[in-house]
Amino acid sequence: MLAKQVGGSMKKLKILISISILLIIIGGVAYFIFYGGSNSDLKINIKQDIKNDDEQKIDFKVGVFDNKRWDEKMGTADVDCVPDKDTAIQIANTISYTFTKEREPEKYEIFSVFYDKQDSIWIVSYGIVPPKKGQIIFGGGFNIAIRKKDAKVLRIWFEE
Repeated sequence: MLAKQVGGSMKKLKILISISILLIIIGGVAYFIFYGGSNSDLKINIKQDIKNDDEQKIDFKVGVFDNKRWDEKMGTADVDCVPDKDTAIQIANTISYTFTKEREPEKYEIFSVFYDKQDSIWIVSYGIVPPKKGQIIFGGGFNIAIRKKDAKVLRIWFEE
């Protein structure tokens, strides 16, 4: 009699586990379809085709991204995007090039990087390279403030 009860309990347990696994799979598929795993949400198609060992071709398109749940926290990485000064410098250099390329970028160089530990913000400061060694130039530089958490550029300001 005890063997029948144990056998019946095991059978019920197996059925319960099977139903639970099935529900998890169905839930995962439903989430994938309705919340962004679907390619129909993606109007910007970025794909990489490797041309050869040294060069990659990236297909870049401009469009409207439909899946605009920017405040969504589920599945979002919880890491600092700008963990150190080297990363802050790389980001600042990329940004600074966009507005210094018309003004001869070689005239500017980084002269300081400051980390505001209260607000978790990197401030990268650029100055004008003096035309003669030992010459001091006042003004003309600019600063870029970048948030550590998400790499958001908070402010770009110019010195007088």
